[in-house]
Amino acid sequence: MVDIEKALEIGSATTGPGAVLMQPVIDKVVAQLVDFRNPIRQNLPRKPGSGNAWILNRRTAATSTPAVWVNDTEEIVEDQGTYTQHSFHYKTLAARGKITRKLQAVGRTYADILADELEARSLEFKNTEDLALTVGASTAKVSAT
Repeated sequence: MVDIEKALEIGSATTGPGAVLMQPVIDKVVAQLVDFRNPIRQNLPRKPGSGNAWILNRRTAATSTPAVWVNDTEEIVEDQGTYTQHSFHYKTLAARGKITRKLQAVGRTYADILADELEARSLEFKNTEDLALTVGASTAKVSAT
């Protein structure tokens, strides 16, 4: 335990060697604002990984000799498919909001503005995640229309 505390205290909190071990603080209330009961999300397989990507070996069927019906005494032609390796890089979906002094100057309280911002950003977060799960790409964008 002492080693972990020492590693966290080395250098400054944002630029020193210990900064690698620091995780951003996420309010538990904010995490609960996003609805995790999405059936698409619940049915995704969760596989532990390591490195910077999940590697998948994908098989392409043999094209020269597909499966065919043959007579009982006929010779079957052998062939094999080809394999290609695909990697899916790990990505993190994140959203960040900001409350400006101009918004506060309009006359609303900080708590009201913060609540509206958290609700709006969590909805944007959920919509972006739903679109990426449906389209199958993390580069999918949510349109304003």
